[in-house]
Amino acid sequence: VYGRILVFAPRAQILIALGALVVFLVRRIGSRWVPAFLVVYVVSLGAELAGTTAGIPFGPYHYTDVLGAKWLGHVPALIPASWFMMALPSYAIASRRLAHGGAGLRIALGSFILLSWDLALDPAMSLVTKHWVWGTTGPYYGMPLLNLFGWFVTGVALMVVFAALRTDRWVDRLPTGWLLGFYGANLLLPVGMSVAAGLWGVVVATGVALAFAALIARRQPRRGVA
Repeated sequence: VYGRILVFAPRAQILIALGALVVFLVRRIGSRWVPAFLVVYVVSLGAELAGTTAGIPFGPYHYTDVLGAKWLGHVPALIPASWFMMALPSYAIASRRLAHGGAGLRIALGSFILLSWDLALDPAMSLVTKHWVWGTTGPYYGMPLLNLFGWFVTGVALMVVFAALRTDRWVDRLPTGWLLGFYGANLLLPVGMSVAAGLWGVVVATGVALAFAALIARRQPRRGVA
């Protein structure tokens, strides 16, 4: 039973979370989110294919078969969807909190919020479980530091996509509380897995990163829907 759960639960978690986001977006803004989803999917897929074949920009790694069917035998089809799933709330929160700041600062903050998720995600999914396996070792629970750089750069690319597609026109219609709750709910899984495995450094690192992001956000007036 435990073995079967490990096969289906990771896929189910992504599908359920993505489904909840899609239902929420459709009810709020109809189909206006679809172009952003398609472009983010393609861009993040490209980054993942580069990572799994050339080790750039994340470092050398490969996905196991836990997450199901793969593009070109390398990247699970669910992975680019999960990038959109967390990149959208990251961008929306940053854009709203730094409404009167420069576009570059909003993009950087959105990418940093997205990166904060990986501080918990990677140890949970590559050390506690084996959703992917690193081809090298690193100081952060086996993860190479290059991965953090790769995540930030990829995050910047995704935030630029959102900005270029002018998603602010419909992102402002999404409630801040729901976006924060959605991000937090998806963050809770890898944090909980890390706690169960005794990886308390993950909790500290993730908390510090998010506190730093909140500190930056408080420097600017807020906007948007409560």
